[in-house]
Amino acid sequence: MKKTLVVVLVCLVCSSCTKLYNLKERLTLDVSVIDESNTELANVNIDVFADNYRSLFLPDVVQGINPKFQPPDYNNDLISFGETDLDGNARLHFPRDGGGSKDNDYQVILSKDEEGRKPLRIFLKIDDFQDFYVQIPPQKLYLQADLTPFLVSSNLSADYSLVEYELIGEVAHDFITVDEFSAPKKYTQVQEIIDVQKNQTLQLNYTLLENIPGNSNEITYQVFIEIGEELTEYAIENP
Repeated sequence: MKKTLVVVLVCLVCSSCTKLYNLKERLTLDVSVIDESNTELANVNIDVFADNYRSLFLPDVVQGINPKFQPPDYNNDLISFGETDLDGNARLHFPRDGGGSKDNDYQVILSKDEEGRKPLRIFLKIDDFQDFYVQIPPQKLYLQADLTPFLVSSNLSADYSLVEYELIGEVAHDFITVDEFSAPKKYTQVQEIIDVQKNQTLQLNYTLLENIPGNSNEITYQVFIEIGEELTEYAIENP
């Protein structure tokens, strides 16, 4: 019985790691990369990975708070790579995942290591492609030396709870999705370190929910925070 069980597990592992590709359907990606001054960045490395998010041994709960776009901690497939041209543009082609599932995401990593810029990960779903094509608007890569950490904390009582918050300014995100190309990234967790550019005025918008019996109003606030050279923390408190 033990020997049979081992054989079954090995087969399951192999099948969960095998990816199929539809070589008749080619996806096309256009991307542009700029620096903090909105100047085109040439020779930026671009890697495209196909990520299997539904492995038998990695259930959703392991994939973090946002399972839909959480980077996986297991092997993925490098299916395309290239560099931006002198105008900061690049076009990449790669095969579509042939497994027939929409739960396989594509991860596009932008990096320029020789200049010490923070990489940016872009997560795409197959539904983000229209007629097998997607265009990514200009994305900024920030110099690591120009970034400093920003932290949102909370001193709220039980009468209030944080719904979400967003940052308006020069923010170096770890990853973004297509929905966040045209709208600020939403955060729901406090004590999350976010890299922002030094020496700027950062706008923080946040929404609180009143947990008072008979009253469940949402209240939105807007504050402006001066960012310096070191860690900046802002504590959200009761109104």
